[in-house]
Amino acid sequence: MVTLGDLPGGKNSSIAYDVSADGTVVVGESTTDFGREAFIWTAESGMQPLGIPIVDSYFSIKISGDGSRIVVWSAVDSLGYWEEGLGAVDLIDHLTNTYGLDFSGWDSLRVHDISDDGNTILGSGRFEEGGNQAWIAHIAPETAPGDFDGDGQVSLADYDKWVADFGQPSLPSYGADGSGDGVVDAADFTVWRDHYEPPGAPPVPEPTTIALLLFSVCSIRRRRGVRFAMRSVCTQA
Repeated sequence: MVTLGDLPGGKNSSIAYDVSADGTVVVGESTTDFGREAFIWTAESGMQPLGIPIVDSYFSIKISGDGSRIVVWSAVDSLGYWEEGLGAVDLIDHLTNTYGLDFSGWDSLRVHDISDDGNTILGSGRFEEGGNQAWIAHIAPETAPGDFDGDGQVSLADYDKWVADFGQPSLPSYGADGSGDGVVDAADFTVWRDHYEPPGAPPVPEPTTIALLLFSVCSIRRRRGVRFAMRSVCTQA
């Protein structure tokens, strides 16, 4: 067992609330001279402040499975977000300014969880003077058109992803829906084809062309089989 310690100042107090999938990154709260504050802990750096104060007695601190992103609900309408390389920012401002999400009509916002890959955030709030409603925000990183698996390059693996998802509904710019029309279809193959240009590779055939080629090969094989059978009959005669 390892003691995580606490942040400098205030009384000696810290509480851990969540941990990354591999157990190497821990998040929680600790007391400082300025009150309670969210922290991040690793074995290499120890406990470090996130720069996000904890204001309310009802709050939430969640970390993504890979340990790269943290969401904090420190009070109603006071939501924090921390990302490796970015630091701490206001969550709603970040979702609005970076990803173009629209929170018009919402108030009493809260954030409750973040997915393992850090690309999906769950929360709740009051919308249009109604009761509490849940919301979900997808913040997948920008990828090149046709890069359906998000590995940073347009390759045959993205074609395999398109085949596997074909006919399935999808969120725009998420998965193999390259055209953003909400479903994985032939239009998304066109997006992949237009951006797949490996050096020295022949042109990528259309799906219909592939089917015609297979049909032609089968037809040739059938004709050869018929000719062989007729030749055998004539020989026997």
